[in-house]
Amino acid sequence: MSSPDFEARCRSSFEKQRFMSTLGARLVAIRPGEAVIELPFGDHLTQQHGFLHAGAVTSIVETGVGKTFIAQVTGLHACACGKSVMYMTVTTWLENVALARSSGTYLRYRDKLAKPDVLIFDDMGMRKMSSIEAQDLCEILEERSIAKSTIFTTQLPLDHWSEVIADPVIADAIRDRLQHSALTINITGESYRGVKARKLASKKKDA
Repeated sequence: MSSPDFEARCRSSFEKQRFMSTLGARLVAIRPGEAVIELPFGDHLTQQHGFLHAGAVTSIVETGVGKTFIAQVTGLHACACGKSVMYMTVTTWLENVALARSSGTYLRYRDKLAKPDVLIFDDMGMRKMSSIEAQDLCEILEERSIAKSTIFTTQLPLDHWSEVIADPVIADAIRDRLQHSALTINITGESYRGVKARKLASKKKDA
């Protein structure tokens, strides 16, 4: 049985997170295994062109606490607002880049990535990038820097991206394009996979 003061403790913890207040997020409901948070989309979250703030939104969170979910919900909301969105994992993007280079269609593929209003790269840092791959990423960010938004989710803080980017000069260039204008969301917490595993174990025990 859950603690009778569980909801009160959750709400108290949420209220202490000042960044949630800055965003305008509200904890509207707490139910067994579920918390509902509303984030009204407003002008304070956009840049001068009406896109998601700063051209780059980096979600740096621990594994299993919802970074992909946050990125996808942001993308869905952008779609609802009439914006075009493209989502892919960084690993998938690297595979697509390799295929485009081998088939002589790289420039066309790069132009395709430059067009969406919002481009979501999920799980940055899951594998290391060669110098050429890092240069490809740098070019995409440059193409999108004026009036487009790019979202990264990662477990790796921006200051540590050089650990997965082979060329230190390109790593610095990528970091420079992001750190001065990015809205960074840091999330900590227990992995939902662990919570789910315990719930399943508890159900089996009660059965």
